[in-house]
Amino acid sequence: MKVVTVNWVNKIYSTGKIISSIEKYAQKRNIEFLHCYEWGDKPINKNEYQITPALLYKFIYMISLVTGCRYGTGFITTYSLCKKISEFNPDIVHIHCPNARSINIYMLLYYLKKKRYCTVITNHAEFFFTGNCAHAFECEGYSSGCKLCGNLRNAEVHFRIQARRAWKKMYDAIRDNERITMVMVSPWAKKRAEKSPIFSGKDIRVIGNGIDTSIFRPNEYKENSQKSVIHVTSNFSDDINDSKGGRYIIELAELLGDINFVVVGVVGKIQTKIPPNMILKGEIKNQYELAKLYSMADVGVMVSRRETFGMTYVESMCCGTPVVGFKNGGTESIALEEYSEFVEYGDVETLAKTIENWIDRKANLKEKLAKEAHARYSEQKMSEQYINLYYEVNDKLL
Repeated sequence: MKVVTVNWVNKIYSTGKIISSIEKYAQKRNIEFLHCYEWGDKPINKNEYQITPALLYKFIYMISLVTGCRYGTGFITTYSLCKKISEFNPDIVHIHCPNARSINIYMLLYYLKKKRYCTVITNHAEFFFTGNCAHAFECEGYSSGCKLCGNLRNAEVHFRIQARRAWKKMYDAIRDNERITMVMVSPWAKKRAEKSPIFSGKDIRVIGNGIDTSIFRPNEYKENSQKSVIHVTSNFSDDINDSKGGRYIIELAELLGDINFVVVGVVGKIQTKIPPNMILKGEIKNQYELAKLYSMADVGVMVSRRETFGMTYVESMCCGTPVVGFKNGGTESIALEEYSEFVEYGDVETLAKTIENWIDRKANLKEKLAKEAHARYSEQKMSEQYINLYYEVNDKLL
């Protein structure tokens, strides 16, 4: 069997690591992969294909911002991608998160339909079923066609009519293609997707994300009497419009001055004074180092406004560190309830009290927590589910 994956990155960040995990286990089943990606380092293996050169990527990105058409630019690069897919001639095309703007999603979907390729789409975000918004948050306009969009910032369009057009274009590209199987990463995300006419009648599965539990596991380390929490994010800033919620971590650190707050992630613009008990580690690419930081912390903290799954939650749990945070949708639906607690979004005072309540419990549950987390969130379990899905879909649609 031959599989093409389409994603915005290769090997790095959550979606890139997920694809690498699937390939690792698929090799044992004689499955050949071609990884197509938009942004990042140049390919180093023959089964890697970078869709967009760096300068062209920047140009397409700027065009999408000017036009307000996030998923409808990149005609030349998408043509090249389709040509590459034809040359490889896969049995399955597995689309993950092509959200870096250089892939024209509508053009790609029409091509896959015309060529009758079996297609699996994993919805790590919401844009395939909302039509445009990576996260629609509380807005459910997507369930009726985004006719009166009140969510222009999240839709990243300039006018309401653009949101409506984007929704209709996604509907037309997906709706009558019977060879598409949709995968949601959490039960919560599946319920959201089922409200969308774009996915009406589609085969919708739930396959949770998995991680490498040989890396993310309790580590041996020197005990430190200083209490600490860890917050891992893709981007850290105090911008009020940042859905990752960095401003709340700063507030928590100010409220809990006797606890160290370790922040891992790319540091963006910060105008607020950082409290002395906050340590900004920046981006950490070494996964073993990241796992060690999780293990050393007493509690992991999540403050995102919305997550379809919550990879940082899983990484922390697999290192034996419980997690508390704001309710964000997907994470609560995949959580180990005995080892985590979520409060209403934005309620900083309650979250601070929750951190204090949990911070002394880690030593008593570390090994048990990690064992249960490994059983539920391993990359092997996830990969086997995807591989079985590949064969099932291919056999059914032959």
